[in-house]
Amino acid sequence: MITFTPSLSERKRILKLVCNKHSQWKIRMTFSVILFILAAGIMIGFAALLIWQHAIPVAVYAFMATALCFACVPFFSGLSVKNTAKYICGLPYSSFANGTLFLKDDVLEYVFWHVGPDEPAAYSSKRAVYRARSKFVYSIPKAEIKDVSIQDGVCTIMGKGRIQMPKGAVEDDAVKECCDSFGFLLAFEQSDAMQKIKQWRG
Repeated sequence: MITFTPSLSERKRILKLVCNKHSQWKIRMTFSVILFILAAGIMIGFAALLIWQHAIPVAVYAFMATALCFACVPFFSGLSVKNTAKYICGLPYSSFANGTLFLKDDVLEYVFWHVGPDEPAAYSSKRAVYRARSKFVYSIPKAEIKDVSIQDGVCTIMGKGRIQMPKGAVEDDAVKECCDSFGFLLAFEQSDAMQKIKQWRG
């Protein structure tokens, strides 16, 4: 059996490629940048006003605290827009976290955790927690694989596969118990996943 273990840095790199191809990516990121600039502009504007008015120290602290409060609104809004863009534009792959690939004698298995936009794992955070009872397992017999497509770090398997879901999980657009195709990121510590998958398939 050949095992490929997850790499957070590779996941971030490949997800960035996926996001860049999404039609809404540039619009969402432009909006987030505008909000960040607005936050910086508020801070700079208040600072310039204080310098121009030659304010006393007490007034400086009061005005800067007020400026910080005002700046927080566009700053955190920009951060929210940026994170939402990363998740939405990276779907379905941004919802698959901590993916491990197993190439067994006659079966391909991909173990992952299906995460939402509010979970640290969606953004490749090292603080994410993965519980064994919550894992999803995609598996397909080698004989059932009709085609394997690998492009820009994304591997798509065509054929009748199944996803074993944890208790209480429900099907959605990204995960279905029975599927005719399934894609995942080649975000592994090992750099030869592409070659090994092709060799394994024969």
